[in-house]
Amino acid sequence: MLVLLGGGALPSDYRFKEDASGVFARTLFSGAGPENTIVTIRDIMVGPRRSQTVPAAAGPAILEWFEGHGTYSMAGGKRLPIGNELGVIPAGQALVVNNPHGQAIGFRLYMFAGN
Repeated sequence: MLVLLGGGALPSDYRFKEDASGVFARTLFSGAGPENTIVTIRDIMVGPRRSQTVPAAAGPAILEWFEGHGTYSMAGGKRLPIGNELGVIPAGQALVVNNPHGQAIGFRLYMFAGN
């Protein structure tokens, strides 16, 4: 169970749902940030033995892996192993996640866009 900073559990409407691009995701937060930005935090899951493309966002994003093993790349770029490190996705770059294993891969995107 994911616990928020306030100590409460996520309500049931935060379950993972398939979006228009085919990505299973949930949006934890979307709201105004500093300097006329919009900050959105999304959790994304890639199922076992699947490759998934997360569409490009208008602004940059920070990528935080929290579960699973596989590889990732920016669309058309070099494949990198998934680890425990944070990554940066430049604005306008799609993310491709390859999961050849039997367990899901989970990660969080902290996205920043101009208002």
